[in-house]
Amino acid sequence: MKLYQLLLLCSFTMFSVISFTQAANDDCINSERLCAGQPLQGSTTDATFNSSTDDNFCTINSATVWYLFTTNDVGGNVTVDFTNLTFNTDPTYGQVIDAIIFNVTTPCVETSYTPYSTCESDGVDFSVTSAVALLPNTTYYVMINGSNVGGGVTNSAECDFQIEISGPAVDA
Repeated sequence: MKLYQLLLLCSFTMFSVISFTQAANDDCINSERLCAGQPLQGSTTDATFNSSTDDNFCTINSATVWYLFTTNDVGGNVTVDFTNLTFNTDPTYGQVIDAIIFNVTTPCVETSYTPYSTCESDGVDFSVTSAVALLPNTTYYVMINGSNVGGGVTNSAECDFQIEISGPAVDA
């Protein structure tokens, strides 16, 4: 194989890997773990919609990422903070993300989801707080959706954000 053919093949392969990657926590089964006192960088960029696991308690889901956390021996309330939101500024992309906390009896089976917070939506820093005290030693999920709602919007919001969990139900 000639050098230019090899370079062309490598360039195409690199483009394919970069262009068609999904967020690591794009599916419920690959939820990223939240731990108190340990903020994480998150993103809805390159996230997709899975009709068998992504419920639409918020807006119409289309770019969903997942997180999970386990409560301590006491349980109680939690707050999930979203800060440093940075959106793709193309006017055809949404400028809001939605978030909700779920309890699930069967992980990643949509029919077993019970919301434990209201759906919160915003384009600037915001928080989601559990509406009731969470049970001790229980795993809960946080679903985040890049909204695709608004005048002229045809694409889901691509948003980079920082996510952090706190409250008496999670130990630092």
